[in-house]
Amino acid sequence: MFRVLKIRFFKFPAFFGVRYSIFFYIIFNTFVGITQGYEVERDSVLENKSKQEQIEVLNKLSEKYRYNDPKRAEYYVRLALKVSMDVENAELEALSIKNLGNVKYVTGKFDSALVLYNKSVQIFKQIDDSAGWSTCLNNIAVIHMRSGEYKIAVEKLLTAVELKYQLNDLYLASVFLRNIGNCYYYMGDYISSMRYYILSLKLSTHFVDPQHIMTLQISIGSIYEVQNDLDQALGYYQKAIIVADSTNDLYYKSIILNNIGLVYYQKNELELSLHYLIESILIKEELSFLQGMPSSLILIGEIYEEFKNFKKSNEIYIRCLKISYEIDDAQLIVRSLYSIAHNLLLMKHYKNSLEYLNQSLEIAMEIGVKLEISQIYREMSLAYAAEHQIDSAEKYLDLYMIMQDSLRVNDEALNSFTHSLEVNASHNIGIHERENQTLGVGHANEEMLAIISGWITILILVVGLIVFIFIILAYNMALRRKLKSRN
Repeated sequence: MFRVLKIRFFKFPAFFGVRYSIFFYIIFNTFVGITQGYEVERDSVLENKSKQEQIEVLNKLSEKYRYNDPKRAEYYVRLALKVSMDVENAELEALSIKNLGNVKYVTGKFDSALVLYNKSVQIFKQIDDSAGWSTCLNNIAVIHMRSGEYKIAVEKLLTAVELKYQLNDLYLASVFLRNIGNCYYYMGDYISSMRYYILSLKLSTHFVDPQHIMTLQISIGSIYEVQNDLDQALGYYQKAIIVADSTNDLYYKSIILNNIGLVYYQKNELELSLHYLIESILIKEELSFLQGMPSSLILIGEIYEEFKNFKKSNEIYIRCLKISYEIDDAQLIVRSLYSIAHNLLLMKHYKNSLEYLNQSLEIAMEIGVKLEISQIYREMSLAYAAEHQIDSAEKYLDLYMIMQDSLRVNDEALNSFTHSLEVNASHNIGIHERENQTLGVGHANEEMLAIISGWITILILVVGLIVFIFIILAYNMALRRKLKSRN
């Protein structure tokens, strides 16, 4: 029989020893302490509030913690959902379901998020709440965009934009128009993409939001970049990075640095390109921005190819492919497979290269990314030519030329867009309140409550640990005395 150490309601077999007992206690007490921390904050902000106000505050807290503490965010939004269902408030129930979907989206559970968004849409439609319905449509579209289902995304977004126009919500109409532009960009339809970016930018004259304008500047720069107008692209990226620095937005700064690195790569200024890319990678690692890693890694790999260090570049591409599968991004998987194939082609491993190209082409065709398909056709033509399979090489060369013609933007149309851009990009930038940021208690009070609840949690852990160690020491002393008395 094992000797058992008894402390209140807990039993620890003595063979675990004091260290293991303390470890178990810390883990258990941490969990309890964190939950108690949530409850302290919850109770303090919900005190003397009606049920409806409680639901609004809980949703507000969920949105506040969505990015930096998703578990806490889910705890609050589930409470909001429960209360809304108890009081049978359909509007707030739909809002809570949508916000729970937001939490699932942030944590990478896209299937769950899609189910929740669709459920929220159903409820919003039943109560004829077009504001809530249209916002959910955008969220659904974003998930379809991640899966490469751009045509479905555009259909959802066009409906959402129409509803926002009817509601005179020009801010979200502008955001959704930008998302439509993104869809067409990824489909390789740059004329349509630029058209929707311009429409979005024109609407931004009715409000002020630095991040929104910055993202449009990035997007417009990207179109100039793929059209090889590198100086125009660099100009828009430099405008965007000024905004990112002024707002201390490291997330977007890492994206812009990556794009600037690409421009300098295309200008053949490789050392300068590598400098910007490494700076971008360092920020992404600091932010744990896994989704942003592959694009920078691919560029770094290409620079090592230019330095003839094919082994190093292949290692980078394989790391990139693993991350792309981990974040389940079909377009990045296509790009990673293509990069590995290109690297193998440079090393004259033609058969292996074609295997990766075929894998890449299959996925690219499924998600309909024309630019990537065009690049794959070109690479397959080169690989078949190196293998002396002339018919296949000519076939893919013809497909490449056809695809290039469909991607080329008419210069006259692009110049007409450019004239509008120069006018609309010059408006002053300020601060714009986003949707759902005005619910519940004041911002300063929320921060103070968060700090207090954090300190209370730490205090609970420390006091609990001290008490437990004291009990263990007292038990050991009593045990030693008992053994001595027997001797």
